[in-house]
Amino acid sequence: RQSPQIASTSMDSDGARSPRLGLPPLRATHYHAIAILLLTLLLQTISTTRDVQGPIDILASAIVPLLAIARIAPGGGGGIVVGDTGYSEDATPDYDGDDEVVCPAGKWIDPAFGPSVAGDGAASLYSKDHDPRNKISDPSHFPLCALSRWVRKSGGRECPPGHERATVILPPKFVDGRRQRHENRKKGIPDIVHVSSPTDCLPSSTVRALRLLVNEQHNHDDGPSRAFAIYVHSAAAMDAFLFGRDSDAFPEAKEGAMCGSKKLEAAVMAATAQELGVGTDSQRGIHDEKGNSTEAHAERERRRRRIAAEIGSGVTRDIWRMLVLWEYGGIVVGRDALDAILAEGGSSNNATSASAAVTKGGVETMRRLMRQWSLETSDALLYFVNKPERLPVTDILGAAPRHPLVYYAAKAALRNAIWDSEKSITDIGRTTKIPPIKEGLNNVNKSWSGTKMGEVIRIQNGEGGDDYTLRFANGDDLLPSRLSSPRTGPWMTVLSAFGSDDSASAGAPSEEGIKDALRRFAAKQKYIGPDAMFSCMEYMLDMYVGKTTAKIGRKD
Repeated sequence: RQSPQIASTSMDSDGARSPRLGLPPLRATHYHAIAILLLTLLLQTISTTRDVQGPIDILASAIVPLLAIARIAPGGGGGIVVGDTGYSEDATPDYDGDDEVVCPAGKWIDPAFGPSVAGDGAASLYSKDHDPRNKISDPSHFPLCALSRWVRKSGGRECPPGHERATVILPPKFVDGRRQRHENRKKGIPDIVHVSSPTDCLPSSTVRALRLLVNEQHNHDDGPSRAFAIYVHSAAAMDAFLFGRDSDAFPEAKEGAMCGSKKLEAAVMAATAQELGVGTDSQRGIHDEKGNSTEAHAERERRRRRIAAEIGSGVTRDIWRMLVLWEYGGIVVGRDALDAILAEGGSSNNATSASAAVTKGGVETMRRLMRQWSLETSDALLYFVNKPERLPVTDILGAAPRHPLVYYAAKAALRNAIWDSEKSITDIGRTTKIPPIKEGLNNVNKSWSGTKMGEVIRIQNGEGGDDYTLRFANGDDLLPSRLSSPRTGPWMTVLSAFGSDDSASAGAPSEEGIKDALRRFAAKQKYIGPDAMFSCMEYMLDMYVGKTTAKIGRKD
C-alpha cells in the first residue's frame, strides 16, 4: 500500500532532486486578488496623504453604520463608554454593562473628533471640504456618542451649593440612540432631549426631577412608550459645537454666531446707557465729592456689559438650536423654559430664575409633555400660542435630523444675524428666534397658517422619498403662562437678563420699557452707513485684518 504523498521532488540545476511542498498552484484569480489588494492599499495611501476618502474609508463608511444599527459599535482603544453619570475615555470603565453605550473612535462619531482637528475652535471659519456644493453628509450614526463628547466641553468649574453637574441623564438599559419605536419608520423624532443652559450646574431639585421623569418614562407600561436621553448643553459646549466643527449645509454658521451676538450686544449697550439707566452717571451715589466716578459707576458698567453679553448669547442659542436639530434631531428645551415648567404653580413670581423651586404641579406638567413626546409619530413637533396672534414657540421644538423646516429656519436665522440690512430685535423678540420659524413654515407649506391645532401637515420630499410631517401642538393647553403669553414668551430670556444678578437695583426699568428701548435702538441697525452701531462686514474684516497683520508682525 502506498503512503500518501506529502512532498514531491523537482530537479534542480545540477540534476539533483530537491523536495517541494505539495501546495496547490496559484490560479489566475489569486493573482487578480493580490493585484487588487495592492492597488487598493496604494490608492488608500495616496488618498490619505491628500486628505481625501480612499477605498478603505468608503468601505468602512458603509460597514460602521450597519454595526451601529445592529448595536455592535466597535469600541477598543480610543473609544468611550457612555453611562448615566457621564462618560470615560478609559477602554474598561467601571459602569454597569446594562447602562452602557459603546462608542467607536473619534472620526466615526463626528468628523470634528478626527485626527485632523487640533482641538476646540481649530476648524477654520470656512472649509471647502464641507462646502455644500461639494458634499452633503448623512446624519450621525452615533448621536449618543457625539453628544456625550460635546456636552462635556464645559470647563468643569465647581458647582455652587445646592447645585450639581449634570451633562448626561440616561434611563436604565438605554441602548439605542437612533430610534426605538413601536413602528418601523425611517424618520421620526429621536429619543433625545437637548437642554440649552448657561451652565451644566443645575439645581439639585431640577436634576432629581429629570431623573425621576426619565426613569418613569422608561418603565411606563401604558401603551407604546419611549425612554429619553437628556443632554445638558452649557454655553461653553454650545460654543464648542458651533466653532469647533465645520457644517456642510451651513458653512456660514460661525460667522452668523459671531456677528449676530455682537450686533445684538451693540443695541443693548446703547439702549442701557442712554435710556434704561444701567451703567450711567445719572443716578445718586455715582460721583464722590470731587466729581470723580466711584466704584458704584464701575459696577454699573460691569453689569451693563454682563446684560449685553447674556442677551447677545441668545443669538448663539438660536443658531445652535437649529444646527443641533439638523445634525442629531430630538427635542430642544431652553433652560428658562425648563425652569418655568418645573416651577408651574409655585409662589415665585420669576419662573425663569435658576433658583425657582420645583413644584409638584411643575413635575406633572413636564410629565405630560414628555408623555406627548413619547407618543409622537410625526417628524417634527411645533407648539403654538394663539392669542392675540398665532406664534410658534421656539423654546420647545422637536424635529428629526435633516428636517426641511429646520434647514429653512436655520438659513433665515443666519441671514438675519449676518446681513447688515437686518435688525436684531423686532416686536416679537430676537430676529433669530421666532421670525426664522415663520419663514421656514412659509417655505415648506405656504398654507400653514390655516392648519388647526393638533393637525399634521405634510412636506413634500424633493428627493422622491417619503414626505416629511409636522404636527401643530397647542401650547396654550400644555405650557405655563410664562411661555404661552405673547407678551412674555418671546422676550423671556431677554427680560431675565436684567434680573440675573444681585446687583439689580430696586429702580430697574419695567419690562415694557426694556422692550421699547431695545426695539428702537435695534431699528438703527437696519441701515448701512458710517454712523451705524454695528456692521458685520466691518467686524469680520477687522478680525481678518487683525489676524493677517499679526502674522506679518505689524502692530498698526
